[in-house]
Amino acid sequence: MEFNYKKIDTVILDVGGVLTGFPNALFFSKKGYSKEMADRLAEVTFNNPLWPEGDRGILSKEEYLDKLVASVPEYEKEIRHVLSDYTDIVYRKDSAIPWIKSLKSRGYRVYILSNFSEFGYNDSRENALDFESYADGCFWSYQHKLIKPEPEIYEAFLKEFGLDPLSCVFVDDTQKNLEAAEKFGIRTILYRTQGQAEADLELILKEA
Repeated sequence: MEFNYKKIDTVILDVGGVLTGFPNALFFSKKGYSKEMADRLAEVTFNNPLWPEGDRGILSKEEYLDKLVASVPEYEKEIRHVLSDYTDIVYRKDSAIPWIKSLKSRGYRVYILSNFSEFGYNDSRENALDFESYADGCFWSYQHKLIKPEPEIYEAFLKEFGLDPLSCVFVDDTQKNLEAAEKFGIRTILYRTQGQAEADLELILKEA
């Protein structure tokens, strides 16, 4: 599909993998598990096909844990122990707040579009998510019962903030989320490293 792109005035940022990092197995190691067990627990939770459903905001924390446990019952004790508290499940990158502040100082609007569970948000917002007050708006999946890359979440996000997709650029670390955004005419950047993402963003902003 051909789009008549406009001058970019809005930068949309993902959270997990972009503004925050994932401890992954380290999250479990800090709870006292061996490296082998921590690696296995990270695999059966973070890489579980059911993991994104926690971000949808339909299930309570208890219901969600029940579903995870049912998929790997041999790890029930460990999963319930560790995921009873999501504190430190993500950590804010040092680059997050300076990046947002820099973009805003140059006149760009900055919005957050993220898949995030309510229980993860509540346990993380004080420290890992303290960048959100610097953004012009945040769209958390659990609040809207939608998750990326479903097209409905992009429609709802754009409508919520009255954004023109042809004036936006979206930075995310997951290709399928970017491909879904591109169908709306949003320009995209795949985040691999902070330096690469900033450089790619600068190129798009100059071209635009």
